Amino acid sequence: MNSSYYGCITDIRQLHRFHSDNVRWLDPSVDYDLIEEYLSYFNVHSATDTYFGISLKRIQDDYSIDEDRNGRLCGFVADGRILSLAGVEVYSPTEWKLCAVSSHPAHRNKGHSKATCSFVAQYILEANKRAICETNITNLAMQSVLRQIGMTQYFLGRTGNC
Repeated sequence: MNSSYYGCITDIRQLHRFHSDNVRWLDPSVDYDLIEEYLSYFNVHSATDTYFGISLKRIQDDYSIDEDRNGRLCGFVADGRILSLAGVEVYSPTEWKLCAVSSHPAHRNKGHSKATCSFVAQYILEANKRAICETNITNLAMQSVLRQIGMTQYFLGRTGNC
């Protein structure tokens, strides 16, 4: 049995936007302290500690405000703090992955993840790529966010599902 849930969206007309002026791209060279503080809530304290594949070193090496690297991060930023985080990574020439989605434990269930995820999905679709996302089959909260922004479930190895 597969332990992952896969979501995708191919058409920007299917995207349900949850706009917030608080969502913006994060620049690791400028926002490093904000990112470091946010990740500390998930016990990421050194360059090599990870939270769902994200480490402070990886943010410096692989993420950028520019599009010349593998990925970008956006955050829901309020009162000088990141409350939710989402990223985009190049998965293939035609598919970009919505990744690194998380919300600060004290700020969950407030729509911040929907705002960051729809922001990233819009960016992916405007680049004429297919937006995909993978989460654990038991992560019902993330599955709900994916459905609410317009992603549909698809299954690996089958064609025509997305």
